[in-house]
Formats: sequence, C-alpha cells, structure tokens
Amino acid sequence: LEHLRQAEALATGLDDRRRLGQVFAFMSQYFRLTGEPDRAIESGEKALDIARWQPNSTLWVVANLFLGSAHGAIGHYRKAVDILTRTVASIPEHLIHHNWSVNGLLPVFARSSLAHFLAELGEFDAGRAHAEEAITLARAADQHYSLIFACGGAGTLYLLEGALTRAIEVLEEGLALSRSLNLPIALPVLAASLGPVYALTGRYVDAIRLLEQAVDQARSMWRA
Repeated sequence: LEHLRQAEALATGLDDRRRLGQVFAFMSQYFRLTGEPDRAIESGEKALDIARWQPNSTLWVVANLFLGSAHGAIGHYRKAVDILTRTVASIPEHLIHHNWSVNGLLPVFARSSLAHFLAELGEFDAGRAHAEEAITLARAADQHYSLIFACGGAGTLYLLEGALTRAIEVLEEGLALSRSLNLPIALPVLAASLGPVYALTGRYVDAIRLLEQAVDQARSMWRA
C-alpha cells in the first residue's frame, strides 16, 4: 500500500490520469485481498471514473474486473455479475490473447470470476459456459498462471452445483500447477473450494490438512 500511495502522489503530480487510474485499480485489488471490501469498491469506482473516457481499454477492463470482484467479495453477486458480464462482452475477439500488461489474461480472469458469482446466484448453466470458456482460453494461450485461476473459478462452480467429482478434477489440476510454479498466492483460493469438496466426499484428513496449509499461507501474506 505504501508503494501505491507513492505512485498515487507521483501520478497526481504529473497530472497523468491514465496512471492514476491504474493506481486506483490496483488499490481496489489490494484492499479486496486484505479484507477491506468497502475501500476496494471506493478505489475501483475511482479507477472506473477515469477509465470511462476510453471504453474497452486495458484500464477500463482492469477497473471493471477488480470492481466486480470487490462487490462479489461482500455478497453483492448480482452487481458483480452485471459488471463482469458487461466487461466480458466488451472485450473484442481479436484482443482475447492481447498482452494486457498484467499477470495472466484478463478475459480469463473476468470469465472465471463471472462463473463463480453466477453460481452463487444458482445460475449454473450460464456460469458453466463462462467457466469452461475461461479454461479453454487459458489452455489455448498455454498460460499456466491464468489456467490456475480458471480452475479455481470452475471448481468453485462445480462445488456449488454439487458436481464434486468434476470439482476435484479441476481444482487438483490448479493446485498441482500452482505448486509446480511456486505460486503460493493461489493456495488459499483453490483450497477454499477443494477443502470443502474433500470433506463432502469423506476425505476429512485431506480437507483439514489442505485448509490448515491455506490458512497459514494466507496469514503469512496478510491476506484476508
């Protein structure tokens, strides 16, 4: 956060609205991950206000993605779905594999989050289509970082839907990838769904072990 505050001051001093919008977007993500969703929404709205002058730009997509995720974090699922549906629909086909200057593919992350929040609303058919498309896009791009989180979104949908065998399949794939690439940030995300799936299928020892690892990892990163 200290670095983001410094970046905010620099962008303000330069009167660089685009970079200031980037700062607010990543503040939104920071506050969501550290358990301050109200501040995440506030920062996301600031980023989006700046990005409105250039619809479908990278900043516009990032701002909407993080803002939608922030709303989803506090159970505003319909609001999150509305934001992310608009975001997914706005990304031109020829820019699906575009270098978005962030880790991973934004179209994958947007679809994955949208799938999760649709599942929370019980709209499984629509969610499943986005979840499967996210995995397909990540595989086609050979983008393992994106695939990990696509597996997380799809696995969460399958858990909520009750398709436990499929949930284990995709979540374990994501977990194996995250461990092979040494990406501890993904563990809490994947374990939050894989742990309950293990418990529901009678694998209680595996569930407890995985969830304890995820809690320890989240605490070490100060992640909420």
